[in-house]
Amino acid sequence: MYYLFSSRLNLPLPLLDIVASSSVDDAVHDVISNERNRRRLLDEDERNKTLDIGPNGRTLFTNAGSLSELNRKDACSYMKFSRKKLEEVLPERLPVGMVKEFEETMRDALLVRHGFLDLWDNFRRIVDPPLQASSSKGVFSAYKG
Repeated sequence: MYYLFSSRLNLPLPLLDIVASSSVDDAVHDVISNERNRRRLLDEDERNKTLDIGPNGRTLFTNAGSLSELNRKDACSYMKFSRKKLEEVLPERLPVGMVKEFEETMRDALLVRHGFLDLWDNFRRIVDPPLQASSSKGVFSAYKG
């Protein structure tokens, strides 16, 4: 058996294992690069709930059913959308970035970003302002009627 010395691991690695692992990598690349195979694998992954684990053990997909249910904990997770329903609701059509994300991920889900949550919070404050503005805190205490 031939060995290739790995300076990083300070261990001799069997050359046959290296060749085998590269051929496995090539096979995986071939399966993933084929669009039809990739869609099939994504569909299988979506049905398997044990694969819904992202960084730090958090789920990849949020449990929020609508935009109004999103909060800061949902940042950096995906939210499922129906692309057709979004196109019906938005008269000016979907933004190019959103269309590109749908196409690249091959899923009807979008990544919930911190910037989007900031915009959403601002929108909520405009549409449904708080009962007492923060600038009016001292108004009633100064009045001794």
